[in-house]
Amino acid sequence: MEGISSLKVLNDDQENCKLAAKLPRWVSIRWGRRVYEWKEKNRSFPPFSEFVKYLVTESNIACDPVNMYKFNKEDDPKKTKRPPLNVKNDQTREGLRRRNTLLTGSQENDQPTCALCNGQHDLDSCQEFCAKDIKDRKEYAKAKGLCFGCLKVGHVS
Repeated sequence: MEGISSLKVLNDDQENCKLAAKLPRWVSIRWGRRVYEWKEKNRSFPPFSEFVKYLVTESNIACDPVNMYKFNKEDDPKKTKRPPLNVKNDQTREGLRRRNTLLTGSQENDQPTCALCNGQHDLDSCQEFCAKDIKDRKEYAKAKGLCFGCLKVGHVS
């Protein structure tokens, strides 16, 4: 900031809020508490250097081997088990697999059935589907309720 005066914009509270919004929610909430304490004490918004100190501290804490173990085992939101949408909690994996198989019109050991031409291939290898432009493919997937990630029925990405 001393060498490049245009970087002083990072001291602005609105710019800081934009940066904080990119952080995980819990980090952003803790930063909000730090900002409140700073404002009570100094009657001004904390400078960017305080934000950097805060991030360095939080990243060091998060990367500490003791905390990494805890995060990996307990708090990883990607590993949180949630029941799939529109599926009752008492359904088994087998029942869910059968349900998805019925929805796609194929059987577990059979060749897949294309949703567009009913050929024995996946939709993403269908010549008719691949000949469409991207916009038409998206519209088709949306109209048929297909997942945008794998082009199968039963879930949506």
